[in-house]
Amino acid sequence: MTSLQKFRVTGHVVWPVRPNVDKTERVVEVGESRFIVSLEFPSVYFVDKELKLANSNWCQLSVSWRQPFSGTRNAARKWASSKDGSKVLIEKIERAQHAYVDVLKSEFHENYDVHCIRHFGPLDWPYVCVQFAGALVFKRIGSSLGAHFRSLRSSLDSLPDVCRRISFEQRTLQRAIDLAQCGYPTESVLLAAAVLDAFVQKFLRALMALRFIEEESAEQLLRNVMTKRMATYLDAVLKLASGHSLAEDEPGLFERLLKVNKQRNDAIHNGRELARADAYEACDMVHKVAMYLSLVNADVAPQLRAPKFFT
Repeated sequence: MTSLQKFRVTGHVVWPVRPNVDKTERVVEVGESRFIVSLEFPSVYFVDKELKLANSNWCQLSVSWRQPFSGTRNAARKWASSKDGSKVLIEKIERAQHAYVDVLKSEFHENYDVHCIRHFGPLDWPYVCVQFAGALVFKRIGSSLGAHFRSLRSSLDSLPDVCRRISFEQRTLQRAIDLAQCGYPTESVLLAAAVLDAFVQKFLRALMALRFIEEESAEQLLRNVMTKRMATYLDAVLKLASGHSLAEDEPGLFERLLKVNKQRNDAIHNGRELARADAYEACDMVHKVAMYLSLVNADVAPQLRAPKFFT
């Protein structure tokens, strides 16, 4: 029987800011786990054996802990190098970073020099690397670092000459996606749920208007739904207004809706912290429900672009 061992993990995350503060090291608690978190200001970042970069506008957050694993050192390193293993390690680094930033901004909430620090997500990090049991098991160069040595850049020529305002639903869903990818997954779920609420109510009002239901009566009907609101809107109320029901037509999608709504309620009422995967699921679910409603009536359901997630 293989015994449970604990291996040292250290993640180095480069932040795209350089706050005017001293370097520091603290123990940070996240649930039952403890991490050693240090804020450092290297003059040179060694990205690879042949690539080093001097940048005075960045700083580095290092996160260390002991990772339990049932198996040999080689097996542990193999797991840490895998897609699933590195995902677990990166998520732990993120959680430790978020907890550290929360404490930092709470303790120094009136300090101007701390103001530029926020919750950064993997897309924000110019560079991240992870060492497991003394071996490098993961590294990634972000777009902002790649811009220093990549000659081929993404063209923006396809932008229209006049950039018109994007619809409320589309731009707000995109902001929910951005929140998820930039270190605010709980807030992303809350915003995605708000987008869906606004989208569905707007859709139902339009459907009831087509059925010659007076605006005041439609508003009263929607306002009087006090419990299990989204479930009622997309089942009984939608059935009344169109003859369709998400619960009957797409039971799997309806279950996803209920799950996200429960997470949203847990976050608001119980202070539950949600993960990036939860936020991605919420944003994708909103898009799928919008697609379903466009099939019910394409004339009153605006098309939303499918979310794109960078991991």
